Amino acid sequence: MAEPSEKDVNNALNRERYREKWHDYNLRSRYLDELSTPVDVSKLPRLKRSRSDRYTSRTSGTSTSSSNTGMTGSSSTASRPRPTNAATDQGDGNDVPLHDGSEEIRCQYGHGEVEVLEAPEIYRQLLLETNSISPCDEHFTKFLLNRYNSENHSIEGSRYVMVTRRAMCFSGTWKWAFYCSCDPARSQVLHSASEHVQQSSQDLPGCLHIDCLAGILVRFDENVGITAHHQSQDHSYAHASGLEEDVQIPPNLNDVWPVCGNPRAAVIVTDQSFAVIDIVGNGLKCLTCRRGDCQHISKIKDILEQVTDLPVFLLEMSALLESTSLKRKAGAGSVASWKRIPFQLESIHLQDMVAKPVMQRGCTVNGNLHLIPTPGGMCACCHASWSNDIYLKGEYPVFTLQSIHRASVFFRKCSNEMCDSELQYDGLSDCLFNMTTYLIDHSVLRQYMYQFLYGSVWVQMQNDAGHSSFASQLHYNKFVWAWYGFLRLLDIDYHEQFICREQTCGAQPDIIICDATHLSLRKDLSLWKDNVPKATKEAKQSSSSVYRKSIFLVDTQTRKLLKKFARSSEAHPFPPNDFLMLIDGCKEHQGSLLPFLNELGSTGHATAPPATYKPLLQALSATSPVCGLLHPEAELLELLEKMAHGFSPRKDLNAMAILTNKCPIIADLIASEQVLPEVLFPVLCELLRLAVAPFEQSTSSQSPAAVQAERSTDHPPPDDFDGMCFWPHFPQQRLRPKYAMDGLKTTRTSCRKDSKNYGRMTPGVFAAFCPHGICYGFEIMNQFESPNVPFTLLLTRFETPPKMIVYDNACHLHAYCLNREPGMFKKTKFLIDRLHWPNHTACSVGYKLDGYSKYKAINSQVAEQMNSSLQRIKVQLSYMAQDNFLWHCRFFLWGKNMKKQSVH
Repeated sequence: MAEPSEKDVNNALNRERYREKWHDYNLRSRYLDELSTPVDVSKLPRLKRSRSDRYTSRTSGTSTSSSNTGMTGSSSTASRPRPTNAATDQGDGNDVPLHDGSEEIRCQYGHGEVEVLEAPEIYRQLLLETNSISPCDEHFTKFLLNRYNSENHSIEGSRYVMVTRRAMCFSGTWKWAFYCSCDPARSQVLHSASEHVQQSSQDLPGCLHIDCLAGILVRFDENVGITAHHQSQDHSYAHASGLEEDVQIPPNLNDVWPVCGNPRAAVIVTDQSFAVIDIVGNGLKCLTCRRGDCQHISKIKDILEQVTDLPVFLLEMSALLESTSLKRKAGAGSVASWKRIPFQLESIHLQDMVAKPVMQRGCTVNGNLHLIPTPGGMCACCHASWSNDIYLKGEYPVFTLQSIHRASVFFRKCSNEMCDSELQYDGLSDCLFNMTTYLIDHSVLRQYMYQFLYGSVWVQMQNDAGHSSFASQLHYNKFVWAWYGFLRLLDIDYHEQFICREQTCGAQPDIIICDATHLSLRKDLSLWKDNVPKATKEAKQSSSSVYRKSIFLVDTQTRKLLKKFARSSEAHPFPPNDFLMLIDGCKEHQGSLLPFLNELGSTGHATAPPATYKPLLQALSATSPVCGLLHPEAELLELLEKMAHGFSPRKDLNAMAILTNKCPIIADLIASEQVLPEVLFPVLCELLRLAVAPFEQSTSSQSPAAVQAERSTDHPPPDDFDGMCFWPHFPQQRLRPKYAMDGLKTTRTSCRKDSKNYGRMTPGVFAAFCPHGICYGFEIMNQFESPNVPFTLLLTRFETPPKMIVYDNACHLHAYCLNREPGMFKKTKFLIDRLHWPNHTACSVGYKLDGYSKYKAINSQVAEQMNSSLQRIKVQLSYMAQDNFLWHCRFFLWGKNMKKQSVH
């Protein structure tokens, strides 16, 4: 790479001077000094440390003293600055926002005085004292903050949020509007909104991070002369401090900033996202992606390898990375044991030793285990004998199957004083494996070895202990029968763990994530055909496809042309003849699109549409129903109706929030184009008509109560557990009616989900989860996975369907529901999980889960993750009888739920 110019070097120096200005301005001392509390700033701690010794709950009745803070006197919460809102007026220095509804904490200092603090006050002081606020741009509009742990009232070292501020005009007054990465939907709204908005700054809700940072920045802005105004985006620290005005960040470094208080980390900042890269173990890890091989890691590596003149913080990070890598290679995984280990323990000594407790295998001195190498053999270097003297290597843990011990490990030196060789403790005679810094019992390793080879661990472990007749005394069948009985007698409340304890879920979660797994059993060992629920005999609904009436472009040829036009570019232009054919097709099948296409043709965009309109055109060319793109909610429909008559939502934050949360494709278009072009008004009106069409024209029921089917005494519903399924909190509400559409084959081929022929095995198990990963139940599928499986589950077991369903085949499931019970599923949103969305190239973007900012935090892979775990028991369960299969499935999922519940 070419050497940097003198200008680049000066720019790098200026960047470091910006950082120094931030640190030179002692925010902690200024803030604490204005609380009328005498303080010795030089004695305040600067290094990150545990806060559990300083802050305790008010309800605990006790508090401990901090060490040498140098603080005297006391201050009540009444004397502290009080909150205003997320948009802070820089002219009023007393407006320091606090978080609403925060708990109060007692804090006791060195002289015994006790003052009552609120959680934001603690968080603010922790941020200042531990230097946990990192500016991430030269304009001082982006700040990285460590998260706050409310349980032990401390700063979390590996979790971060990004708080951004933007100058906005509220009713003629310029103020800072803050938004935080902890609320992606609100961030998207404020990022896309106009600079001039109708709302008052008081209407903007804040969060704990915003409230704390906004108060801190008030003093800083006053000191350096930063104010909120319409040119704030062009304002830099160089202008406020008198430094060089022509500041250019060197290439590849303009998005990378240091993390204050953590020399191991750096933060990559883009327009609306950030990623913190830290040194974990012997390599780099992205704390945002939770991976070690993402694009952010690649960018940091490229900078470290290619840029010759690195900033100081990247030089320190590179040095730390190199040193940790060398330390890792030096000893973490080195093996000190060196003798060959017999596969079969035929030696009586080893058989006796492996059966003994660890503390009885070696020499013990005052209850402490001493592990000493035997002096036999000669030095491999000089062939001299080993010295009789022993030397302490260190004290290391010894891990057994059910205990952990501490042992003093010794070594011997070569008797030849000119030789530096050492005889390490091997451990074979004591059945211990020496890994230099820890030891593991041979029994643990041999148990894993037998599990890997045979699966019959118990028999092999008995053989190791010398009990060769064990297999003939306890046959495998006897053990299996004992296990089945033991499993059934376990005192477990399965109903308690198959429900999420979070308030947002409960017995009827609003969001369901469902999927099928290939966990199956042999058909000849099951009663699956006898237990298939019988549908009612009467047919419901007309045979015409309801959802097809809601497609924007019904004509296949015109739809393909529109899709091709949406994907065209200057490099791959749309043929002029095809554009004329597209115009003719729209004249016949969708006239509302003609004004927009004519406008594109007259402005020279007949070969390729502008980039801002491509997502909308692709959505219009999808084979999905329009109600999947515009969910028929009254609030959204009312807003779009106003927009179709000229209303501009950019100055109304509430309107932008509705669009961002419920129709992001229109929100993105408004953010890019400022206003919605009048030529799109007819398209919007047509979309509104089609969005409600399936529900107005539907002849099916409009409420779940109306789809109740009278249960037949000849075919009673199967038991919730002993039959085919286990849904403890979703008892059967109704039987599935027979629909006229059931006998018709669909001609839709896009996004098809193929099912394999399992031959002698059942199709698999279908399960449903909440967003927190808690399984609510499962059932053995009686047919190959298709939209009918989740549809039947939702229809027969839910009194009212959930508000949102995440499924890998949600596009077909939505159409399936619209063709049978559109009224029942009118208020349900269908979304495709992140893993499978790239495969749905023909589907509307309305089904994309990641397209909605408010759903960014949802883990849509909980079903896939559980399916991966179920593969561990697939071999064991496949050849069980149906009742044992259900017992083991329920027991395994209960264990997984219990583990997740303990985490939450």
